[in-house]
Amino acid sequence: MPHWLQALLPGWSPEPESIEVIERVTRLGLDCSDPAEEIEAGEDEIWRLRCGEFEIALVESEALDVLRSTRSGLNEEEIEAIRGSNLTIRIETILGDKVLEDFHTSLRVLAAAAPEAIAMHDVPACIVRPGSWLHGAAASFVPPHPTTLFTVHAVSYSSDASTAWLHTHGLTRCGSIDLELLEVPREHTVLMCRSLLNVAAALFIEQGVPMSSTPFRIGQDLDLIWLPWDEALEHVEPEVGGQEDRDDDHSWPSGVLFAPQLERLGFLKGRPRNPSVYLEALQGNPLLYHSKMETRRMSMLAKELFPALRKLFTRYRDDDGWNFFVKLGYSVDADEDSSEHLWFEIHGIDKGQIDATLINEPYGIERMKLGDRAVHAPDLISDWIVHSPHGKYVPDRIHKLLARLEDEGA
Repeated sequence: MPHWLQALLPGWSPEPESIEVIERVTRLGLDCSDPAEEIEAGEDEIWRLRCGEFEIALVESEALDVLRSTRSGLNEEEIEAIRGSNLTIRIETILGDKVLEDFHTSLRVLAAAAPEAIAMHDVPACIVRPGSWLHGAAASFVPPHPTTLFTVHAVSYSSDASTAWLHTHGLTRCGSIDLELLEVPREHTVLMCRSLLNVAAALFIEQGVPMSSTPFRIGQDLDLIWLPWDEALEHVEPEVGGQEDRDDDHSWPSGVLFAPQLERLGFLKGRPRNPSVYLEALQGNPLLYHSKMETRRMSMLAKELFPALRKLFTRYRDDDGWNFFVKLGYSVDADEDSSEHLWFEIHGIDKGQIDATLINEPYGIERMKLGDRAVHAPDLISDWIVHSPHGKYVPDRIHKLLARLEDEGA
């Protein structure tokens, strides 16, 4: 499925010439054998050009259509600016096998083509993000989080409803199917989204879509199956998410996640179960299987921003309300090429080496035990967390904490 993004230009912006955009994008050094060229424009397009694997167009657009999508991180000033926009630069491509890296490249192309962008509309994912997010993501050496490849919508009929319907937008462009959860207890929508839907989505992107009705594992003792949505509705009558809710925007190829049927005498029997049967396990912080692209990306970002962690640790290590944790990847006993990523509490950082205590029990590393304290090399880092009086901050959000501390003069 094609992947396309739109950069909204401010109302005061002069109409950019195609030759300007060609020059900007070419400076990115994209790997393409043919020179960028202008090609025939489509309906509502002022011009269209081809540059490597990308087609780029200047389009007359309606801001109202954009504002119907989910808005992430937009303030009122930015929303008002979008209402005054009537031009967008649109890019189109196909995401390849390295989905996250290709998505990151598309962000770089769009940011180069539209440096004055006030917002970005990710059309397949039905989300609008601030221009600052686009340019920040494009400037980073590390791709954005895999969850930026899709959005999750939570739908319920009213605030009194007991359940919600969770469904994704954007996964089909990643070579997957979109995923759904039906009859999700309202008070547990965030937990079910983060621990089930997001994890399954990343695994589907990286490993491909498993056979329907066939169990697959997303974590320790956490098995799921998926069924096509029309088949799924034969097993459940949801409060929301039923046949009557399947309009043109919700009739895409999608699968509903279930827990497998109960096993009896070695066979799965009965009806598929609601994944909420795993709620108790999910609340106990189980071992979840992260995709390799997610682990690789988290590690890259954690290492890139390790100096920020070290600076905060040096300044606040002895202050009340501050605690510092690092996740390190160690080879498991059964397979040296596979790693288990374990959390440690940091006691000291000296010349880059990390003095820390293991705070969770390993599953597959006999030589390491809960409570072990040792010095660890920074090249093992795959993630970290700062607990502060202002909240919990991971590498993706550490800039918010640094900005707050700077504003407070701390």
